[in-house]
Amino acid sequence: MNYTFQFQNTTPSPGPEVPESFSDLISLLPPVIFDTAGIGYDYGDVMEQPKSIVKIGETVSATFVSGHPRNGIHQEGSYLVIEKQDGNNGWRVVATDANWETKFHWIRRSSILGTSKVEISWTVPFGTEPGVYRIRHFGHHKYIYGTIEPYEGVSASFKVSFIVSP
Repeated sequence: MNYTFQFQNTTPSPGPEVPESFSDLISLLPPVIFDTAGIGYDYGDVMEQPKSIVKIGETVSATFVSGHPRNGIHQEGSYLVIEKQDGNNGWRVVATDANWETKFHWIRRSSILGTSKVEISWTVPFGTEPGVYRIRHFGHHKYIYGTIEPYEGVSASFKVSFIVSP
């Protein structure tokens, strides 16, 4: 069989515009009413510090006082970073919430009080350089009258050991 196709010099229509933000999307989730840090806490405070020494292959974690993650969608940023100390007390990011080795678990401690916490864990991958590391958490909390404010929390530093766990 012999097929003959005739093409004209036409350009297809570009189609609909891609939405640039989440603000135009419909959400079936209830809105966040407010957050509170809880008595004796500030947002970003570390409730549970990581172990002081971690071996490659083990999981290290820290728990932070947090606001609801929907208060500030981090499209261009992260809710967490793992940082390694680089001489002169500088820190360099080695992992974010985009890495498979990290986990971000938000827990509402009390719906009535609006308190929350975030458990952040990092399974130290093979090939990680031994040294001093820390976990940082970024978030936003919402006041009852609607204002949303950013906060940040930093864990105590911990050492990653070269000795591999069995």
